[in-house]
Amino acid sequence: FFLGIQSSGRIVFYPRAGSSLRSRVTGIVRTKEWTHIAATYNGSVTSIYINGILDTSTTAITGALTANNDSIHIGADKIGAENLFFYGYMDNVRIWRSARNAEDIKNERFIPFSVYNASGKYSALAASFLFNNNINNSGSYFAEGTAANIEYVNMSDKAGNICDYNNNLILNGTTDYCSHENSNGWFNMPGSFTIECWVRRDTTGPQPLYQNLINKSGGTNVFDYGLYFSSAGDLYFAINNFSYIAPAPGVLQSSQ
Repeated sequence: FFLGIQSSGRIVFYPRAGSSLRSRVTGIVRTKEWTHIAATYNGSVTSIYINGILDTSTTAITGALTANNDSIHIGADKIGAENLFFYGYMDNVRIWRSARNAEDIKNERFIPFSVYNASGKYSALAASFLFNNNINNSGSYFAEGTAANIEYVNMSDKAGNICDYNNNLILNGTTDYCSHENSNGWFNMPGSFTIECWVRRDTTGPQPLYQNLINKSGGTNVFDYGLYFSSAGDLYFAINNFSYIAPAPGVLQSSQ
């Protein structure tokens, strides 16, 4: 299979050898701006999506894919002397062992995936390359890739950051929470660890004296470790049943 762009900016997708689909004349990858591209094939329908919107599809291509031991190449097509190199930026390359639906492509195009024992639809994530200073596959099959003459750039502090974390929790402060089982002691921390999160505090309703962000509890009023804050916005970090507490006064403001 092959996914690339022509010099005109039109997208070309070969789901199998000898058969291709191009995006419309108006469906192009523009220069100097980020574009999300997705291509799907289910054996009877081939589709190209641009920025989460279906650009074109066809039922003219059918049949099974060829199975071989060829490597995946990103940024080039190793077909003899014609390498067809890409010139530009690339991020969050993903390969799925399923044909994703339009809703998932649109809703999840901004979200980077790094899976661990994934189930359901995410178990089909064969490859997820985040390019965080390496070419490791963070999909269902973890492996380290080979980088040839490439460099990485961290855009997390840029106004045009490609990863916009547009999915988040809304918690009501009284009944809402999430939990995760401690499978095989995965959340039992060694001598060093880090917990972190993004939060946006809402002070329009009743404010409990303390609000927990992340904690691993060992029973009533017991922390193995916890991150929480007070109604005054003071941030606390506790480990070993409050043996160590480091308050940061007034750091959590409202609506930030």
